[in-house]
Amino acid sequence: MNEIWRPIEGFEQYDVSNLGRIRSKDRFVNIRSYGKRLIKGQILSPHKGRGGYLYIALCFGSKHKSFKVHRLVAQAFIPNPGNKPQVNHIDNDRQNNRVDNLEWVTAEENNAWKVACGRSGNKCKKPIKATDIKTGNSIIFESTLAAQKNGFSRAAIWRCMTGEYSHHHGHTFEFVSG
Repeated sequence: MNEIWRPIEGFEQYDVSNLGRIRSKDRFVNIRSYGKRLIKGQILSPHKGRGGYLYIALCFGSKHKSFKVHRLVAQAFIPNPGNKPQVNHIDNDRQNNRVDNLEWVTAEENNAWKVACGRSGNKCKKPIKATDIKTGNSIIFESTLAAQKNGFSRAAIWRCMTGEYSHHHGHTFEFVSG
């Protein structure tokens, strides 16, 4: 995936990328006795905060604010026509802030996904069944991570399970009831 950068609303001297990175832009600052000085932009390092989410602290003039990185990515790159308030990490990895791992959800949808995954730590551990739409043959994977190791996308699997996609790589997906 090519990296695309977009400005952060309200903090336009910073950019967020579709890969979940934050950078400052080149800017001139006033130094009292020296006049203006060019400060080169750079990639910023987020810090791990409460619940394992990555946060970034941004400053603009007298405004100082800390943001969850995944929300900045979603706000910049994912349309939210339903005005859903939360951002879900599809693979349950709170440090994977790539745009293809994020989606806008309601609180109910977010909680349902956590329960459906049987979340243990940060990984989705519930078994899933992939059914070939041409042959009807099924494969049981112990988790979406196991399916990913066999060439499937965890994000696409989730989108199949929520009805956003009808299939992925010629397969339908469902949780194995236990």
